[in-house]
Amino acid sequence: MLSPGGLALGMTGAVIAGVVWPVTLWLTLPVMMFWASAMLMEPWQMPMRMPTDMDRLDPSTQRQVPGKLFGFLPVTVMRIAMGKAAGILYLGYLRGRDAGRELWLSMDDMTRHILMFGTTGAGKTETLLGYVLNQLALGKGLIYSDAKAQNDVALAIASMARRFGREDDLRMMNFITGGRSRAQELLEDVKNRPQTNTVNAFGIA
Repeated sequence: MLSPGGLALGMTGAVIAGVVWPVTLWLTLPVMMFWASAMLMEPWQMPMRMPTDMDRLDPSTQRQVPGKLFGFLPVTVMRIAMGKAAGILYLGYLRGRDAGRELWLSMDDMTRHILMFGTTGAGKTETLLGYVLNQLALGKGLIYSDAKAQNDVALAIASMARRFGREDDLRMMNFITGGRSRAQELLEDVKNRPQTNTVNAFGIA
């Protein structure tokens, strides 16, 4: 009930009831005033995290911490603590009921695993490329390991690196052998030097 949609629906019902039965305004008007006041007292928060440039406390970081008397004596009372807005990674916008609201992740969220479900064509790769774009915009580095064996992902990352002037920092390793079978070459006793790759990022300075 404490949502903008619920309040709008309640106000619409109150207006309709007031037009049909004016006497109901004696009941609906105080209820609507109390409802709207309760909505205004609710802490406003975004679907995930608040961006750091909002410079305010983020209700999504609420946690209970032990209270301290005079700053150092522990007491049994728990208090609610909130951290400041720390969202730095823009994911996109919300779909569904509250469509259009921005989605942000903090650095603490980014250093955790993310499980992403989606059918073919749902946009999983595009979402990951959004992560790449955000890291490049922040001047950070990243490692992108893609098992789809599609060249367009590598080209997309290269174009984004070029846009930010980071093409000299780009290194690609392709494990596609072009249809060649190393096992078959061993059976045929091929003597030429085999193709090799290394995943040691520091193997070549």
